[in-house]
Amino acid sequence: MDSKTWQISDWIKIIIIPLIFTAIRLLTLLDVWLLPGLDGGYYAIQVENIMRSSDIKYDAPPIAFFIFAFFTWLLSSFQPLNDAIINGVKIGLSIAYGLSFIPVYVLSRKILKNRFEAFIVATLFMLHPFYVSLTTASLFKNSVGTLFLVIGVLMLYNFMKERTLKNAVFLGITITICEFTHILCFGIIVLFSAISLFFIFILCRDRAKLLKSFIVIALIPALATLSVILFKPNYLGSYWKLHSYVEEVAFQISSQQITPGPQIEYVILLTLAIVGASLYYCLREFIDGRRNFENIFFVSATILGFYLSYPFMIPSWRWRFQFMLFIPFTLSFIKCFKESRVREAFLISILIFAAFIPATLNSFVRMKTVIDETMYNDLLDMRNHIEKNGSVIIARFGLNYWVEYILGVQCKGSSKWRTLRTTPEYTWF
Repeated sequence: MDSKTWQISDWIKIIIIPLIFTAIRLLTLLDVWLLPGLDGGYYAIQVENIMRSSDIKYDAPPIAFFIFAFFTWLLSSFQPLNDAIINGVKIGLSIAYGLSFIPVYVLSRKILKNRFEAFIVATLFMLHPFYVSLTTASLFKNSVGTLFLVIGVLMLYNFMKERTLKNAVFLGITITICEFTHILCFGIIVLFSAISLFFIFILCRDRAKLLKSFIVIALIPALATLSVILFKPNYLGSYWKLHSYVEEVAFQISSQQITPGPQIEYVILLTLAIVGASLYYCLREFIDGRRNFENIFFVSATILGFYLSYPFMIPSWRWRFQFMLFIPFTLSFIKCFKESRVREAFLISILIFAAFIPATLNSFVRMKTVIDETMYNDLLDMRNHIEKNGSVIIARFGLNYWVEYILGVQCKGSSKWRTLRTTPEYTWF
């Protein structure tokens, strides 16, 4: 956005509002014992390993873990390492959540050219139950990756508006950051970019120049991936899931049976209603001959929305994809806001706020960890009675990471029964 169009109220919004959302997220997290969700201990293990050896323990895209480790390092001068790790993760999550308001507000401001409307859109994005639930469900990498994902969406819009080499480079860099933060965020920005740029390529006259920009966009993540394969292949550890996804979708094999609750179902239906309304406005413009880049941008967002909500996808993948529906929802809502009269748009916003409140509050308050204080203290007592090179059997699902974190043991075995073997190198802390 041209800085000349900005006013003091814009700067106030992008400074004060993110601080408010960061504070809200942090307060709710600090109210939770340890880290919420089944995988809370996994993040503690990864950050603890970075603090001790400067690298992650389990193969995965590393950026989120290093962000958490940075805040842990800042806190470690004032707190014991255990407390610094837990609070460092919570601070990193909260700041990433709060900062995501900024790119959504900037994008909305560019398109709607109205500060109040942009504020409403960005606030709805922040309060979408699925976005809030990423932390509740211990999808911490996904939550941090969302910040870079919405920055990527903004960079894509900028490139579609002005197809310069600078914008192509920024888009390529953002895609690369998403790649090394979370696989699903990376997949979404790649898919969204591919759909949008395909339509741009079809309608563009100077395709040779555009093709050069495409090469730049693709080359940056490609070179980064090649470098990581050669020097740090463990940073691509999550990408084996691509094989699982293709295999399970092709053969309709589901590893999980998940039935969404009524709150999730109505949020999905409400989101799809907004996506469908956006598609209607886009098709109307296409019929009228208005085939500008903005229309292509929003059409691509609706295609993304329908793909993420695909009802016949196997349950083990459907819930993860549907959790990301807040991205196409936000983009589609911008389109609906732009095409509606002010009163209509304001009324729709109030209704959506009212519809979101129960599910959003539920997502904030139902954060729980799988291990309570009594169990934690039992494990602390156990660690002085376990021999090195011994084994610990975990029969309760979801406890293995916390047992590994507290006892300093290594996990082996199936997901049903976990055998944790102590090692001579482990230390109590």
